[in-house]
Amino acid sequence: MKFSSANFDSLRNLYLSQVQKLLSSEQQIAAALPGFLGLTSDAQLRQLLETHLEETAGHIWRLEQILKDSLGEATAVRSRVMAAMLGESGGLVSGIADSSVRDAAIIAAAQQIEQFEIACYGTLRHFARVLGETAQAQLLDQTIQEEGRADHVLTGLAGRMNAYARFAA
Repeated sequence: MKFSSANFDSLRNLYLSQVQKLLSSEQQIAAALPGFLGLTSDAQLRQLLETHLEETAGHIWRLEQILKDSLGEATAVRSRVMAAMLGESGGLVSGIADSSVRDAAIIAAAQQIEQFEIACYGTLRHFARVLGETAQAQLLDQTIQEEGRADHVLTGLAGRMNAYARFAA
């Protein structure tokens, strides 16, 4: 079921349409992460991105479960916001020659995406609770926790790696 703005006659419809867009966001992230991995020079950053790629598969699975439970099928609706974020990040990162500066740019892009996801998941978790979808709220909360951990690790990496990038030519 695809939603348009005319179908937002209930919180449930709004909630499910946002789950469909978040599913698209996660699918786009899963497709983009290997490209960022190929541009990363730092081993810790590479490990974090590899781990997050694995976690993203779980995020996709959880969103699909919510949609299957609610709609009988898991159909994504393209997230133009995520497409724009990934497009901008990819263009920026691929144009940086110095590896330490490129890694700093990857961290910045990843943190922007993590913060967007945390906000989206938090809103959906609230909607699920209001709608009485306790099990769905728990699935969304599990993903929020994983996204928060990734953002926390990225912050730590940024502290170390941005010092290296500062001395780039």
